Amino acid sequence: MPKILVVDDLNSILVKAKRVLEDGGYQVETANSWAQAIKHLGAVDLVLMDYNLGAFDGGSICELVKGSYPDLKVYMYSTVADDRVREIVEEAGADGMITGKGDDRMLLAQVQSIVPV
Repeated sequence: MPKILVVDDLNSILVKAKRVLEDGGYQVETANSWAQAIKHLGAVDLVLMDYNLGAFDGGSICELVKGSYPDLKVYMYSTVADDRVREIVEEAGADGMITGKGDDRMLLAQVQSIVPV
């Protein structure tokens, strides 16, 4: 069973994403901070990280993650997906961007296309 780490500073998003992904057949870990996320990085198949993560922007955190775990799939997700955000995400080394944060079916479909169950 693929294991996913969802990183977001909003607990409501973590609870919802965990439920949707577990119902879809994934094992899910959650973290509401960069400090919590570090504990899981070596043991997951995919990281879904909020672009706006509290005091840190997702681009900076993504650079750190990819520097230590270059083969780990890291996708940023946000309700904002304008060209500027996409450019920052790409420059940070993220493998892609998931949009439609809050749309359960869209989240599951996009994750299934990245890491099939």
